[in-house]
Amino acid sequence: AVPISRDHQAFLIAGPVAGDTEMAAAGEVMRRLAPLDGIYKRINEMNPRLFYWQYVATEDGVHSVYPGHGGYPAAYDPRARTWYADVKQAASANAAGAATGADAVVWTTPQLDASTRRLLLTAALAVRGPVQTVVGVTGIDIDILDILGDVHSRLRLGPTAESFVVQLDDASVETPVPAAPAPNARQNLQPNLRIIASSTYRDSGSSWDTVPETAILESGTPEGMATLV
Repeated sequence: AVPISRDHQAFLIAGPVAGDTEMAAAGEVMRRLAPLDGIYKRINEMNPRLFYWQYVATEDGVHSVYPGHGGYPAAYDPRARTWYADVKQAASANAAGAATGADAVVWTTPQLDASTRRLLLTAALAVRGPVQTVVGVTGIDIDILDILGDVHSRLRLGPTAESFVVQLDDASVETPVPAAPAPNARQNLQPNLRIIASSTYRDSGSSWDTVPETAILESGTPEGMATLV
């Protein structure tokens, strides 16, 4: 287990720090983020089991995380993580957000946590500076497997039951049509349900920066899938 502090956040400076000037700049960012201790704790107290990590990562590589902890791999850089890249991409496409700072929360597919290897689901949001440029990303990680376990316990599901968290995929697949379709018959396009987390997930020993695969939820019949969608 990774030792944590529920009293204070912890800081990580990602990437090489070239000299005293860069270190002083990082120190100033950490000083400005230090008051987040109280905010982090209040959010955590709202639902201690829901929020696994809270954090802010800045464009210059300063990473603040609560509960405070270490254990990051040497190569860890929050700016290279999916949640950071997805938020920046969404923010760059949001002209209204660039003008007003009103960005939408971005949910990412579950990723392996770099410190604990837990499968975590992230909700993240752009942090904009005084002129509305993106200066960083803030996020909250949710232990999705723990939530699925709670669902099993509350519903008293049997040991062979499996729970999923799914999302509607942008891509569509063609459902089968009869071997001899009627004239002018068209194949029916059916949205996919993509499994982003499963209660049967087990750590396979993959590297912390491996992106977990997501499968398509399949049904024995097209009609069954149409009912789900």
